[in-house]
Amino acid sequence: MKRGLASLFTTGINFWKVPLEANTKFVEDLKMLINEELITERLFGNDLLRDQINFMAVTIGIIQKANPLAEKFMLQMDPNAIENSIPRLVAFKTIQHMRSIIERKEEDRLKNFDK
Repeated sequence: MKRGLASLFTTGINFWKVPLEANTKFVEDLKMLINEELITERLFGNDLLRDQINFMAVTIGIIQKANPLAEKFMLQMDPNAIENSIPRLVAFKTIQHMRSIIERKEEDRLKNFDK
């Protein structure tokens, strides 16, 4: 695909000899590229999604570090871990995160007020 696109770029679109539909390898590569991009876009498409995924990864990492057996229970999809521990810790970490944002805003407001 890379060579095909490079030759198209160097010779120009008027010199492309094979119609795009007849170049099955190029079409297959292009379909694969588009499908991979769609999957990536769904997972990491915007800042909010990336932030949420990173937040969940950090929260689950806290559970893993707190209890050596936690990873085993999470991998086994233990109902106690999946239905109780993780949602409660995510809620707790969310409240902590919100509190830190509010405290930072208050500090900035006080700094600007003193000026």
